[in-house]
Amino acid sequence: MSDDLKQNLRGSCYLAFEDGTNDYETAPEAADRIDELEKQNASLEAAIKRQASAARTLRSCALAEVQHLSEMDRSEYFAAHTLDSERDANAILTDRIEELEAKLAKAMVGLVQSRDELDQYSQHEYPSDHPVHERYRQRDYDANPARATLAELKGQDDE
Repeated sequence: MSDDLKQNLRGSCYLAFEDGTNDYETAPEAADRIDELEKQNASLEAAIKRQASAARTLRSCALAEVQHLSEMDRSEYFAAHTLDSERDANAILTDRIEELEAKLAKAMVGLVQSRDELDQYSQHEYPSDHPVHERYRQRDYDANPARATLAELKGQDDE
């Protein structure tokens, strides 16, 4: 606000409002409050300029520091970053292996149970008191998919 306008405001006896009302005490108080606010505004603008200058200085320092990193520092950073990525990948793979091993153990239990049930059925169906039954039982044992799968898995475990 201009100084002339503020001086006129201080010298006013009253302040007339658009709604037709008058206030005899507001004019000088308003001028004082305007002075206070203008001082605060100037102070805040100076603080903002100081902060902006400090931010520019900090940015310049950071850029200079980044530019002065040697190739060895960069390669060490990338090596550490790569190692962290590999550790994360190994952790994921280890979890997956443990999950699959648990599923395999459960499947093995099921295969053993299935093999034993099919063998019991063959023994019940073809008792051992007749030679032909022995051949049939052996045929069923050899055709038992659970028995064949368990033998195949056992062969892989030996390797």
